[in-house]
Amino acid sequence: MGIFWGDLVGVLRSIPRDNFLAVNPSSFLLELPESARKLPLLPASVRERRTFVEQRLKILAQEDLSGARVHYLAPKGNESVSGTGLTKALVVGRKQGAGVVIDVNTVSKRHAELRVGVRGWSLADLDAANGTFIEGRRMPAGRALPITSGMVVEFSSYRALFLAPEDVYELLATGARVPAMVSDVLLPIPEGRRLRDVVEILQAVDASDLATQSAFLVQVPTEAEDQVLSEPLEAHASNDMTQAISATRIMHLQRSRQVGNARVHVIVPSKSGVTVGRDARVCDVVVDHVSVSKAHCRIMFDKSWGIVDLDTRNGTFLEKERLPAGLRHNLRPGQGVLLSGYRVLFLELKHLLQLVSKVKGNL
Repeated sequence: MGIFWGDLVGVLRSIPRDNFLAVNPSSFLLELPESARKLPLLPASVRERRTFVEQRLKILAQEDLSGARVHYLAPKGNESVSGTGLTKALVVGRKQGAGVVIDVNTVSKRHAELRVGVRGWSLADLDAANGTFIEGRRMPAGRALPITSGMVVEFSSYRALFLAPEDVYELLATGARVPAMVSDVLLPIPEGRRLRDVVEILQAVDASDLATQSAFLVQVPTEAEDQVLSEPLEAHASNDMTQAISATRIMHLQRSRQVGNARVHVIVPSKSGVTVGRDARVCDVVVDHVSVSKAHCRIMFDKSWGIVDLDTRNGTFLEKERLPAGLRHNLRPGQGVLLSGYRVLFLELKHLLQLVSKVKGNL
């Protein structure tokens, strides 16, 4: 489904260009609003094309893109990726589980395929009923054609601009900036980010300037579960005891050989709460684990943090206690949460920063 451009804009305020490109090395698709229909046509000459791409970026910088979807074209997981030699491919379509999901009725379930290899990016139509277009020209089915940054691509009625990360940053740089909330800097994408990427991002900001409303679920690697959770953190533990146990858990976590690949999920408080589960259609935080329910639990904040099991088959556990379905339980920073077979630590920003400071030299 992508994220909204308005959510992406906040990255620029705190992250220098080199860090942005290091964390986001792949290309993007940016949805084009109706008001941006008239963009200058790209010339056939490759030498002249760059000037026209820059003109397109200047025009878009004047548009209200806050509600436009941005799709980051980085293969994630085996479900949406197919490997053929040196080429990786992402399916574009309406079907959940596609590499790029476009929830538009006129888009086919498997509409097109974006491919990247040693020669760059290309696009192939997968015999979609309503066609795939590059710069207004309908593509023949099954044939891959090269695409470059600044080109307009259309999947039926869904128009988007294909952009290299350098051009995304350029467009961000010319647009409006927003306050540096934690959720702006870390971009709370549903499937989370690897801890090594979070470290890269947070190293480039002044953490003292970050707003602290958000919390985090940090995946505990299987090999480290026994050490991290060896000492229980009870609900009635004193604040001093809670801080001591949290620090010990972070110490054990940072020693894990797999900690760099651990997923970090941002929890942004909302009135309805944050739903955690396997189904991207209904969840704010997506956990790709077969034993996790489609909608597994809900985390909310009302003066204090809480968690509710959503009547799951395999259960939600706080520390080692299974939670009864439908009842709110207090959730304290540092506590372990088990979503069936997926274990995480619930951390506030200060704890995450402690973890980052300990692991940044070892990743």
